[in-house]
Amino acid sequence: RDPIKAAISTLSINSFRDPIKAAISANKVISQLVAFHAVADANQNHLNKDQTIVFETVLLNIGNGYHDNHGLFTAPVSGIYVFSVSMMNQADSDHHRIQVGLKKNGVYLARTMSDGKSINYDQGSFTVTSQMDAGDDVWVAVYNPLTNVYLYGNRYSSFTGFLLAAM
Repeated sequence: RDPIKAAISTLSINSFRDPIKAAISANKVISQLVAFHAVADANQNHLNKDQTIVFETVLLNIGNGYHDNHGLFTAPVSGIYVFSVSMMNQADSDHHRIQVGLKKNGVYLARTMSDGKSINYDQGSFTVTSQMDAGDDVWVAVYNPLTNVYLYGNRYSSFTGFLLAAM
C-alpha cells in the first residue's frame, strides 16, 4: 500500500475521531453551563449598610441561578465561579460616596468604592474567583457605614458571573 495514501487515510480517520470526542466532552460541559448578567436600570436611593443591591434587569441567566426579585445568585452546581461587579454613583451634596462588596454566604469576599464628590460621577469595580458549593449564595451589599447612599442605574451598575469549572 502506498505510504502517502495510508497517511492520508489515517489522518482523515483521526480528524473525524477528535472532533467527535470533543463534541461528546462539550456536551458534558454544556449541561453544566452557568452564567448570568444583570444590570441596574433604575437609580437606587436611600440604600443603607448591609442592604442587598438588586440588579433588576436580567440580560442573561443560563442555569437560572440569579434571582432578580432579591438580588441573590445561588450556585446551581458546585465549582469555581468568577463574579464581577461594577457600580456608579452620582454626586450631590449628601450622597457622594458608595462602598459595596460581594458577600458569599454572609462573608465579604471583596469591596470597592466610588466617590463622585469632586468629579460628579465615579465608578468602582472588582472581579472575584471563588469556589462555590451547590446552594451557596453570593450577592452585592452596601458596605458604607453611611446611610442613605445612592446607586446610579442606566446600566452603569452591573453584576455578572459564570461557572469556570464544575467540581
